[in-house]
Amino acid sequence: MTIREITATLAILALAAMLSCASGGRSEPPGRNALVQAAALSYLFDHNDSALGASAGSYCVGVGSGLIRSDPSPSLLRVLQPKFVDVTPLSNCATAAAPGGGWRVIDTLSREPSVAWFVEGPAFDGEDQARLYAEYVETSSRSTGYDCRLSRGAEGWSVERCTPGIPR
Repeated sequence: MTIREITATLAILALAAMLSCASGGRSEPPGRNALVQAAALSYLFDHNDSALGASAGSYCVGVGSGLIRSDPSPSLLRVLQPKFVDVTPLSNCATAAAPGGGWRVIDTLSREPSVAWFVEGPAFDGEDQARLYAEYVETSSRSTGYDCRLSRGAEGWSVERCTPGIPR
């Protein structure tokens, strides 16, 4: 290699290293939507009428409503997983026959009974107030929807109330 080729190669390697360091392997901080959704789900994980409760194999999280549901953003999972290690994207779960008939949600890896959680994008009323709808599905006969109102204070987003209702 000539000195010119070595210099060009070193320049390319240095640029690649700078770009790698600039991102630090990190992604963008979670946006406002993810923070509101995470606050609502964190609250609902602890305050719901699921029969499984804390014994759920996992919490399978999805976003959207009706027939349009998908995996959550990576930033939503990053916010939830430090507190709830059993949170997984919706695509890691499925339905299976339940004892006694019907179906239940299961974690596809462990095959343990799980709870699927769905959350819609929040609607904001100014900078510090939000409302969203969330629901869980556990079995073919057990699910509940929640209309949640949240506010942002010094500690971040928190739930003012989540009113249970009929799932969508």
